[in-house]
Order: sequence, then structure tokens, then C-alpha cells
Amino acid sequence: MPIHSNFEFKNAIIATAIDGEGSIMIFKHKHGNKQKTTIDTKITITNTSLKWLKKIKKYIGFGRIHIQSGSKLSKKLTYCLTIEGQKNIKILIKRIMKYLIIKKYQAKLLLDYCIQRNSIKGKRYTKKQLFLPNKITLLNNGGDLNSYT
Repeated sequence: MPIHSNFEFKNAIIATAIDGEGSIMIFKHKHGNKQKTTIDTKITITNTSLKWLKKIKKYIGFGRIHIQSGSKLSKKLTYCLTIEGQKNIKILIKRIMKYLIIKKYQAKLLLDYCIQRNSIKGKRYTKKQLFLPNKITLLNNGGDLNSYT
């Protein structure tokens, strides 16, 4: 796919970072004794180069960088750029969708979810929305949705 502008070049770099070093997540959790379920969304890019993540953040225009707990295998510090909030996630995915390869389907599911939730603010989650975190987790773990019922 030819890239015709500096802005599109940066979008391709962001997509490559997410495909290679990133995660696209939808997860649900329960709040206290109320058993109220909340679904949260997040895109992360993790790397040992703080300089590189700062550049990606500058290209994106939003997000936050924090130190992440290192792995037992490496003594290097690991940093994580996190994009949260449905508005920011929608903006980012729309910019980079055409350049994603590995995580394109996860991005489409997340974008569809953000658009649906935005149109029905304050309403209960649908069964489909409550199932979505399972789908994303399966895809992120290299699973095949055809084998998942």
C-alpha cells in the first residue's frame, strides 16, 4: 500500500508498533459486592525503549507512558504506552486500520464496540458485548474463533 504523506507514514509506523509490540484489549471486571460488570477498553504498546515509545506517543497525539514490571528473563526496564477511553481509541483505530495486519480483526471488534457503546450510553451491556472480551482474548492468544462456541 503506497503511503502518500508524512501523516500516513506515521500512521503506518503506529500500526506496525501495535501489530508487533502491542495489545488490543477489551476486558470485563466486577465491582465489589454489587456484582456490577464493567467492560473497559485499552490499546497498549510495550517496549524497552522509552525514546521510541515517546516518539510513537508524539505521532499518536495522546496516551500515557509508564514503567511496567520487568520480566524475570530480562533485567531491562520495560515501558508501556497506554491508550484508553473510547473516544481516543476510535480516533486511533480509524487512523491506522488500513495499515494493521496481525491485529486488524481485534481492532475492528474494538472499534465496533466503541461505536455501539457510544450510541447507547448508560444502557446495559448486550450479550454480544459481554462475550466480546472472550473473543479478543482468544484472538490475542492466537486462537481461532471458528473453534470457539
